[in-house]
Amino acid sequence: MAALIEKPLGLYVAQQNTGILDVSFNPDLGANDSLSILATIEAGTQPQWFAEYNDNIYSVSRTGFPDNSSTSGGIFAFKRSPKPAQGSDSLILFDTETSHGQGGVHCDVNHDGTIIAAANIEGSSMAVYPLKPDGSIGAATYTVQYTLKEPGPGAGTSQTEPYPHEAAFDPTGKFLFVPARGEDRVHVYSVPAANKVRQLDDIVVPPGTGPRHTAFRPNVAGKNYLYVLGELDNTIRVYTIDYSQAVHQKLNFTLHQTISTLGLGLPPTPPNRASLASEVAFTSDGKFAYASNRNTTGAESDTFAVYTIKDTDPANHLTYIHLEKTLGKIPRHFALSPDKNNRYLAVANEYSNDLVVFERDETSGLMKGVKGRLKLGDALFVARNGPACMLWK
Repeated sequence: MAALIEKPLGLYVAQQNTGILDVSFNPDLGANDSLSILATIEAGTQPQWFAEYNDNIYSVSRTGFPDNSSTSGGIFAFKRSPKPAQGSDSLILFDTETSHGQGGVHCDVNHDGTIIAAANIEGSSMAVYPLKPDGSIGAATYTVQYTLKEPGPGAGTSQTEPYPHEAAFDPTGKFLFVPARGEDRVHVYSVPAANKVRQLDDIVVPPGTGPRHTAFRPNVAGKNYLYVLGELDNTIRVYTIDYSQAVHQKLNFTLHQTISTLGLGLPPTPPNRASLASEVAFTSDGKFAYASNRNTTGAESDTFAVYTIKDTDPANHLTYIHLEKTLGKIPRHFALSPDKNNRYLAVANEYSNDLVVFERDETSGLMKGVKGRLKLGDALFVARNGPACMLWK
């Protein structure tokens, strides 16, 4: 996790058709002038996600690694340049490694920077690697190829393969969570070291959930919260994790709440792909949660839901309060700025091919106004062209 900063300096953007964009942000300027592209950094074919540890930043590409003769994704290791010269890259590439599968879509680094994991969606695989003291990537010490006994109820091809969409470490850094959209499962692993990976019991969700991403909030009112975002049924499922048997490599999960990302009191949707939830995140003060929605049936602006949080009441942990417009189409990702108050919320709209930065009202959790807008190219309304992920500097 990034350290809290006083004022955000900008964003790194995984722009699928060009590379990593180094974008500056000056909130003192008008919304149409506050964001500016400083550099484009090569990061393989269709960069998808970022992870960071200290001054090292890692990205994963979807395909074409090490060259176009391969369909595998790649992992790219960069160091932040301390004082980049005008026009030079602020990220310096120092290592690469295969992601061991087609469709590299997510990567994450554990709490002490010794392990990195990557998920490959089209290849339905996951790999774990050691990180050396300088942050370079060792050869994979664990790979798994997921299989699907029979397709799930999701429309089209959404559940015809396992489709792991994330490989995320919990806050202890000793357990790895891999939501598999096609399997309606979250695979859980004990990872005390890169060469000591053991699969534990899965979290099984209802058919058609399509789990996409997870989020964690540890040591809150004596509880450790896990959130599972359902892409296909447009929900957040709220669990608590019992670590009391962790020394024996066993975790216990209790489901407390299922809440819609689309509006007040709505049930989970049928997995018809009319709407697809994409991301969930929480403010650092623990007061508000956000979840983004992608409507596939029209060209109007998409939305993200705003929730208040009640840590002392797991059954009513999240309370829906509002839908905000993303002012763009297909918000693949959003990110809260890492300053103490999470003053800004940035949205990467994949199909409309733009970035929008909102200023948050810290009291209500709602958006006060737009502080930045940046077109990244033509709005082609196709996948794998626009922005996929952002990382605040």
